[in-house]
Amino acid sequence: MKIKANYRILILMFLIAFPRTLVKAQGLDYTRVSISSPNSASLGKFADIPVNKHTGVPVINIPLYTIESGALHLPISLSYHAGGIKVTESASWVGTGWALNAGGMITRTVRGIPDEGVNSHKGQYGHYTNYGYSNYLTLTGDGGRTYDRFFETGERDGEPDLFTFNFNGYSGKFFFNDDRTAVIVENNDDLKIEANFRLANNGGILGMQQNIQGFTVTTKEGTKYYFGKHSTELPEAGYVYPIEVTRRYTFNNGLSSDVVFSSWYLTKIESFDRVDKIDLLYVSEKYSVYNIGLFPIFNVDQIQLQKGHELVRDYFDGVRLANITFNNGELIFKPGNVARLDLSGNSNAGGYGFTESVNTEAKALDEIEIRTHSAAIFKRIKFYTSYFEDQFGQLGAGLDRYTGSTIVSDKKRLKLDSLVECGSANERFSPYKFVYESSFLSRRLSLGQDHWGFYNAETTNTTLIPTITKNIYTEHYRGAKRDAKWPHMKGGTIKEIVYPTKGSVVFDFEPNKVYLNTVKHSLEYAHGFHVGMDGSYSKVWDNIQFTGNAKYQVIYRNDASEGIGGSQIASYNLKNKATGVTVSSVSVGAGETVTSTVTIPPGTYTLNMFRDSRNASTGAYLSFSKYVSADVQDPIVGGLRVKTITKKSGTGGADIIETYMYETNGRSTGYLYERPRYIQSLRNDVVKIYGFRSGEGVDNTPNLHPNGCLAVEGPNLSVPHMVAPYSVAPMSNYQGNHVGYDEVTVSYNNNAQGKSVYRYYNTNPWERETTKFAYTDVSFLCDPLAPNFPAAPIPFQFQRGQLKDEDHFDSEGKLRKAVTYLYSYDSTKVFTPALKVERGVLTEYTLRGYFKKRIETITTVNGSGPNERVVAIDTFFFESPYHRQMTKKSIDNSEGRRITNYKYAFDFRMPQADAISDGWTTYVNACQTCEIQHQQRTTTCGNDYNCIFRSFHQMRECKAAARQLYITRRRTNFTEQNSLYKSVFAGNKQNADNLLKPIWELHDCFTNVPIETVESKKGKTISAVFNRYAFFPSSSVNHVYPTGVMLLELSQPSSQFINSTNNNLNITLDTRYNEWLTLKFNNGRIVQSREKSASPVVYLWGYGGQYPVAKIENATYTEVLTALGGGSTPAHHSAATTILNNLSLSTVSEAMVNTYVQTIRANLQKSRVTTYTYKPLVGMTSMIDPRGITEYYQYDGFQRLKDVLDFDKNVLRNYQYHYRP
Repeated sequence: MKIKANYRILILMFLIAFPRTLVKAQGLDYTRVSISSPNSASLGKFADIPVNKHTGVPVINIPLYTIESGALHLPISLSYHAGGIKVTESASWVGTGWALNAGGMITRTVRGIPDEGVNSHKGQYGHYTNYGYSNYLTLTGDGGRTYDRFFETGERDGEPDLFTFNFNGYSGKFFFNDDRTAVIVENNDDLKIEANFRLANNGGILGMQQNIQGFTVTTKEGTKYYFGKHSTELPEAGYVYPIEVTRRYTFNNGLSSDVVFSSWYLTKIESFDRVDKIDLLYVSEKYSVYNIGLFPIFNVDQIQLQKGHELVRDYFDGVRLANITFNNGELIFKPGNVARLDLSGNSNAGGYGFTESVNTEAKALDEIEIRTHSAAIFKRIKFYTSYFEDQFGQLGAGLDRYTGSTIVSDKKRLKLDSLVECGSANERFSPYKFVYESSFLSRRLSLGQDHWGFYNAETTNTTLIPTITKNIYTEHYRGAKRDAKWPHMKGGTIKEIVYPTKGSVVFDFEPNKVYLNTVKHSLEYAHGFHVGMDGSYSKVWDNIQFTGNAKYQVIYRNDASEGIGGSQIASYNLKNKATGVTVSSVSVGAGETVTSTVTIPPGTYTLNMFRDSRNASTGAYLSFSKYVSADVQDPIVGGLRVKTITKKSGTGGADIIETYMYETNGRSTGYLYERPRYIQSLRNDVVKIYGFRSGEGVDNTPNLHPNGCLAVEGPNLSVPHMVAPYSVAPMSNYQGNHVGYDEVTVSYNNNAQGKSVYRYYNTNPWERETTKFAYTDVSFLCDPLAPNFPAAPIPFQFQRGQLKDEDHFDSEGKLRKAVTYLYSYDSTKVFTPALKVERGVLTEYTLRGYFKKRIETITTVNGSGPNERVVAIDTFFFESPYHRQMTKKSIDNSEGRRITNYKYAFDFRMPQADAISDGWTTYVNACQTCEIQHQQRTTTCGNDYNCIFRSFHQMRECKAAARQLYITRRRTNFTEQNSLYKSVFAGNKQNADNLLKPIWELHDCFTNVPIETVESKKGKTISAVFNRYAFFPSSSVNHVYPTGVMLLELSQPSSQFINSTNNNLNITLDTRYNEWLTLKFNNGRIVQSREKSASPVVYLWGYGGQYPVAKIENATYTEVLTALGGGSTPAHHSAATTILNNLSLSTVSEAMVNTYVQTIRANLQKSRVTTYTYKPLVGMTSMIDPRGITEYYQYDGFQRLKDVLDFDKNVLRNYQYHYRP
């Protein structure tokens, strides 16, 4: 058997740990590296750390402009994240802490090696490329056996990468299942995420063919968002794919050969019918950023040599946003003329390296120019920036050995000072001004960091590994001071925003505090002695007093002497005078120091010290320092929370002060999610069960690793440990934030205007660690409770951070309104298997997506009287297995219970297609069979542990084979382009009736709209609505639009209602449905509506389809076409269509609109015609009512409504703005 390859030699691996680390580091060690650029990281921060009261981070948003293009909307804004600036955090192109929301991005955290596999240094097989590790756990070339070492060396990928998205109000994380379908970690938005992989015509981009080139995300409305590359067409000359590549340079390996895409930016938004679109264009910019690279140390004795950190330089082939174009206009993003000083250049004259080079390409955003379709300037938004600068901070210890002290770019960080909006004639509004904390913001290459990466002003740190202790008192390694420090952590944080109205908002922050009962141990000097310096061989001290039964740190140092004979050995003996018991004695050689921890009972002691070969200038030194313990409650931890928000009117009005309190009963309500574990014994669950076995022959030796530690265990045997300057075990920050508060009280003007109390769901109390905020102590024996190594990601915690209760009180302290929230969650049926291998041992785990199934809100409103109390219970259900939308709403109040059921397009199922097996049950049964067979083989093996070990791997191979069959079936039946499901679906859709066929089309377009809504009370139906859809012409292709609304109109509640049902081809409805509204669409716009028993109304559209230019009452769309075309023949209607197309041009003029509409007025004299003209991006400029009377609208240079004029252009209304914004 060939299983022994990576198990038998594991102990040997610890002897060559450092070389193995270097071997893996030939590529980029993605598990401990952020490969996001500063711009993408600024957006990802909002997905990682929610902005809400639970985290103590206030919402700070500056709206700039909203793009409207038909059915599409894209708000442009600035967001500030006030959780604190971390030491290594780079500024985006709009300033430190700020993010420009102007499109969006998808970025990734690599797990294992990149999902594509072959784009990394040694990668051969990737999770996405090769459909999961089960497909290459065993290969023909492996002899049909599992060779886990390939996963450790980076040749095979065992884990799906984690992707983060943030665009147009959507944010979250996802990964790919091994059938290439995307799984959103936690989300109730129906998003379909597809990777664009190995599309043709790569445009000469390095690594394009090996990477995931882009993504297409479809929302429940059918709107598509495209990221990166999404087309097989060759790009136009000069086109830049909005994709970023990160490559790392290190001292040992030079520039990484990996070509891994790190971020994909939004490049296009398209409506479901392809009529409306928003395009985003980018330009390239190349630059680099110096960082502190972190790595683990597996040989604890080498901490002093390795330190666990090194200087690295990340080279970015990046992009920046240049233009956004839409139906009636364009936004131009103009960079400044001077390149940023807080970034470094992309290369040096002599090639890549650590020597600082000048950045010439990456620039700060200087201006956003908003233009109409005719290139006329609508308005401009000007950005004014400067820099935070650390003029005194020194380069972190050990980082200057590569370059000396020549690096200066990390000392600066871009700062947004103000922004000003300018009108079309260059009129200037008053600016937004931003004031920041004046306290020190350190350079990014500082080692003065707390446990969570915030600045703590510890300038003497030479490493980021904190002091490591053994059994609390024995100092194994004296390391960095990583405690959080106030006020140092708030450097560079926003303090005040002054608005154009002259009003302002002032923020006062304080450090995070968490509920914790811990003990801090400090050393207090007690005694000091020496021998030899005065020429004596020995000394005796006869009456030394020690009090308390305390622990002491004893340090004995023997300095070496040159030019004298003798052994120079030094020793001491400390003996209790009353009992004669020696409590401490040590003998050390020349030049040696011994540190020990000794418990010394109270009493009087005699100390004897001896030093051979006395010398007048050297000797032996002995010191005793007492460990003093102090209880610490609720210490500060890294990061900020808001304390007060003061809103000033700027016009002399009273301030509004919001005060935030995070305590109850004098204790913090904060819980610390991130508790870094800097050292742990290496322990593995598989080793605990099976030990280390060769897999060959017969082995009856009992398991020498009963607790799973990676060395032979025993009472006096030390086990291997892993030490690192970061947490060696995953922390509970999968959902981003490292602190969450159970209860937050917000008072308004010191309760004069009442207060509100918000409570949140958090980690279960019995799962909480309340005694430590970091793990730095070990016993060096095998700890059976040590986390499994290598560790799997922390499971998602469903309710963490969700609002639990909110109570609102008036100024007298009376509860006026209380709301309680109850949630239930579910997970995806299918899990994704993953594998991690490090140091020759493995961990297998699974991943799922999670979503809300039910939300219940209980609202109590108290009136002023004793019996004035109203209670309402609203329950929202999300129960469909086919989507995440609300399927039922239950309202309970004083009038009884009212239930509304919703049926969406995706709830209409095609029985023939759904009958196709997905293979899940077969797969689950096959895995159970693999486990049963393993149990049976284990029984047969008896005490032959090699046999049991082989059986374990046979079970893994069996499950991998079952997974391969399952994924193959999924691909064949569902996910491939020509799958059986798609074939069956297409056939039935083609033959379906006129009511069902459009619904099948909605399936294909991933448009999940409500179809039937049924409302009932006391078990009887009181109303129902059925929305009909049909095909209408749009962008040269027919698309599905609403064509009618059917109502169930009942005179009294009914118990006979029949919900809609369907088969493959037909829908059956309740026969009492009646048509209430009919609709017609053309090219994505509604052109006719008609309510029951009412006259039809026609709408004509212009200005790129953005605005209605005519409303025609008492005419049909066909009659309007006849009137416009001069007749009813197809040729006449074709001519009318040409006219309508002219009206829809972005360049349509007011005269053209009035000319065409006048034709309609003349030919449809029984109709009522209203005409509208517009100034695109601004508003309506005129309206002609059915009487032919015109009203005009004029705007100022800031595009605000100024005057309303009558038909003679006399002023009817004038608007005055008494401040200059």
